[in-house]
Amino acid sequence: MKNLIPKATPLLAMLLAISTLRADSVTENTPNPQETPKFRNPAAELRNQDSAFALLMESYRQIQTRLIQNDYEARLQAAQHLDDFKARRQVISLAKQERELRLQKLTGQLTNMNSGYTHARYVDEREAGVTVPVSVDTRVAAKQLQNFVVITPESVERVSDTSAPTLPASHYMLSKLPQD
Repeated sequence: MKNLIPKATPLLAMLLAISTLRADSVTENTPNPQETPKFRNPAAELRNQDSAFALLMESYRQIQTRLIQNDYEARLQAAQHLDDFKARRQVISLAKQERELRLQKLTGQLTNMNSGYTHARYVDEREAGVTVPVSVDTRVAAKQLQNFVVITPESVERVSDTSAPTLPASHYMLSKLPQD
């Protein structure tokens, strides 16, 4: 599993950079940081956190789904080169089982991340002194991700003064599994 993380790094780095830029743009207009209260608008801040978390969750889900599907397809291709029909059937069956187990594990990870976020969110609400319903909408995040582009570490080195080469986010994501 460790070797899967670097493949997802460019998009996650992009998301973190975007959320950091967004947070910086909100605080740029304040003249003195010492005079600024901790939360300018606590409800809006909590809603922004929900949106950022939804983007992070959805991008993680889609990238991991893409990796799982790519591995599955590679195993199916390798199975096609087996001469023994019985062995080929067994390899295909094992590949399907592995994919299903990995998808179940991913679902569990996403559930745990969501539970952790929800708990931390309630702590933020208490600190801010407001109550705002948790609204992590991954469907909206999935639509937003369709418009994202990825700047890979390799392309950053070749950036000219006018533009940076980019890839559509769809190169890294797979929103739904293809039907067997």
